[in-house]
Amino acid sequence: METLSMNETILGRQFYYCRSRLNEAFGLQNLAVACEVIVRHERVDDRCRKGQLPLLLNRHVDRQRKLPCGIFVTRESPGEDVGREAPFLSLAIRPPEPGGEPAGGELFRAEGVDSLHREEWEFLQEHVVRALALAGVRDEAVETDKVRALADYAAQSEDTLVYPSFHPVDVLLHSSYCSGLANLFFALANVSGLVCRSINIANHSVVEVLIKGQWHFVDNHRTGGPLGRFVEGRDYVDVTLRVDECGFSFDTQISYLKSPLAWRRSPYHYSSMLQWHWAWGESDSGNRGGRLDVKDGYGVSVPCDPCHASALYPDREVFPFPLWAGVPELTLTEKASWICVDLPLPSGGALLKNVYFGPSEDNPIISARIEWWFSGEVANEEVVMQWEGSGKSESPDRIEHGFDGVSKAVFALPNKAVIPGRRNFILQNVSSRTLRAVAYPTPLLDPDPVTTNISNADLNTLRREPI
Repeated sequence: METLSMNETILGRQFYYCRSRLNEAFGLQNLAVACEVIVRHERVDDRCRKGQLPLLLNRHVDRQRKLPCGIFVTRESPGEDVGREAPFLSLAIRPPEPGGEPAGGELFRAEGVDSLHREEWEFLQEHVVRALALAGVRDEAVETDKVRALADYAAQSEDTLVYPSFHPVDVLLHSSYCSGLANLFFALANVSGLVCRSINIANHSVVEVLIKGQWHFVDNHRTGGPLGRFVEGRDYVDVTLRVDECGFSFDTQISYLKSPLAWRRSPYHYSSMLQWHWAWGESDSGNRGGRLDVKDGYGVSVPCDPCHASALYPDREVFPFPLWAGVPELTLTEKASWICVDLPLPSGGALLKNVYFGPSEDNPIISARIEWWFSGEVANEEVVMQWEGSGKSESPDRIEHGFDGVSKAVFALPNKAVIPGRRNFILQNVSSRTLRAVAYPTPLLDPDPVTTNISNADLNTLRREPI
């Protein structure tokens, strides 16, 4: 773990930015405290899907949060170290292994290769030219025509057999299902100069492509029909909340996008905007198509909650938040990753969480709570919390014990703690031992400082299973 420059003093304490090296693929990442703020409103604001799915609209949207956006993968650099035996490359470009599973090596050349990544890039460029030619799309065509041509071309790679590598080069040469097809379209669009991001839900993978400041939905499932591959003018939010209006014809595809799972576990996988995180399939089986350094194939990701929504869609005016349980309860600050680390919190140390509350006079907040996550046991008397304007420290209302050894210190928030504006919440370790807070990597450009009184001797992090 690395401690960065000290932040300004808050409530008499100085807090630090922290970064942790997750693995070789992701390197150093900013950390955020796993702390969720949940508010319950008096009623729902609206309904969609023919009145069946309740929504809260534009509630507590933090418009100050920002995400970097741009094409970081170029012909010259994949954004990762490809000099070592890298799972970042396709199997096709690497030396073949006659006894390997699979063997690979279809594009391998023993001599005259300056850069393996550049060879892959140029191979993809050849297919971009072919895709546009097959669709009759000229270089001067509008971007939407190019996107449609590339999406249709990527969809044709689907076959009955699924190749274990999801790298787009391997998908072009062999086959895949939705994950590989999404990677393939992403790569073709990227090579064409378009900005994309992958969206991976519990049972499906799709892509958004950025055109003139607006995100558009792309699904490469071959049986989805022509409108099912490129839904012009609609982003992922629009599509999942109005599936029946998008012209999809494949029942399984519709069920994926209508499921509550489509919004769970941070679907916007930001890491793929930075690096070629393709070949992650079947990593537990030991074959050559897997990535052993990226847990579940995912890394730094972003939930579409009020804290991150505006960062994901800077130009969107209306942010609908679906209420899958039907109760007008909203989590303002969800975890932004599946990967967690243990953050040491020594005796006397504290954690910081900055939360924005928006106006809600038209639909009042009737209750609110804040939950701080810890690895292992934490007792009620070991932590206290205060916030700006409270004037005193409060003990938890309860301790909740979850799976995977996680404990939550839960505090009820009074009305004065959730009035409109930005508020700092501080949790202090008042015990005599070092506690282990849960933290996660966050891609936000302006992450909060997270800790005070860090012991330099205790700056070792532990990789955790996804929570």
